[in-house]
Amino acid sequence: MLKETTFRVARRVVATGVAICSLAGASVAQDLRYSFPFPETFSPFPAVERFVKQLSDEANVDARLFVMSLLSPAETMAGLRDGIADMAWTTLTYNPTEFSESTLINDLSMQITAGKTPEIPGAAMVGATLEYILLNCPDCLVQMAEQNAVMTAATGTPPYYLICGSRIESVADVKGKRIRIAGGNFGRWAENFGGTGVSLPGNEIYESISQGVIDCTSNDMSQLSGLQLSEVAKSVTTGVPGGVYAAIASANFNRNAWKALSEEQRAAVLRAAARFSADSSVEYYKAEQRARDVAAKANIEIVAPDAELLEATAKFVEGDVATVVKQYSEQYGLANAEAKVATASGLINKWKSLFMDVPADVDAIEALYWEHIYSKIDVATYGMD
Repeated sequence: MLKETTFRVARRVVATGVAICSLAGASVAQDLRYSFPFPETFSPFPAVERFVKQLSDEANVDARLFVMSLLSPAETMAGLRDGIADMAWTTLTYNPTEFSESTLINDLSMQITAGKTPEIPGAAMVGATLEYILLNCPDCLVQMAEQNAVMTAATGTPPYYLICGSRIESVADVKGKRIRIAGGNFGRWAENFGGTGVSLPGNEIYESISQGVIDCTSNDMSQLSGLQLSEVAKSVTTGVPGGVYAAIASANFNRNAWKALSEEQRAAVLRAAARFSADSSVEYYKAEQRARDVAAKANIEIVAPDAELLEATAKFVEGDVATVVKQYSEQYGLANAEAKVATASGLINKWKSLFMDVPADVDAIEALYWEHIYSKIDVATYGMD
């Protein structure tokens, strides 16, 4: 039976970095439905549960978590827009045209793993993504509003590798392969080496590899457990294509539900969102560490790409910047795409530097997100126009 988890707790005063009043005089608690479209085995699920509980504890809401019962991954944004869910874990690249302004920075994510890489590149990319969308991209927020959504949190995966049904080591091995991709940059990488990028929802990857519909998926290693790919994969090629996936708006709000909250409740939500963004990214990181043991037990070969493939990948990342500018200008009609790419790249470099010595510590990561991003959001006006 599909699971619904309910957290109902007493009201408490929220401690935040903004000046807020006691919730004692706030409006009656709201009933909020959070849709999580993946199974409980999905790596960040423990962080999802903690987020929903924190909302109930601190935001004067009755938050309910629906696991795989309200919306599928592909249906999530439309369902959120139409009010089937009040909050949802949403994957922005499932709607590339509607969220082209926001997915632009995700298309540059290979920069976070180029050269020296932070221990937790996914969390670093989340910082860049949130700062770009929430503070530096008014057009991103316009597109969110057009879909009746308010973005409050993001989640970043570990580095993306090739999880395959056969061994991939060289440029020649990639040629002709059908590779499931989660974003434009990963698809361009595959095509650059003679492969074909295939767009599939996450819940279809297992069956597609099992039946030979695709040869590989470009995913982080945590999905050996999260999507149970250890049952169908034969090898994991590390180091390529690289990059992470951070186009996960992991706590998108239905705009009407957001506006129904009091200012104090919205402040509490943002406090919880900062924590959730850190917590969910760290859960992904921990799952990647566990995945190596899973691979060993399942006799999945860990393959290091040869020097030619690594060098060619580095060259691709450098040249792909111009491709992103051209694609977002011509295909999606973004104004000032070159300037937007420059801003996004600058933020990726900033957060890469900030995270170079940051361990997998949720408190430390949350503090960085709060200092550089959330503390600068005007809770009285954000998402209210």
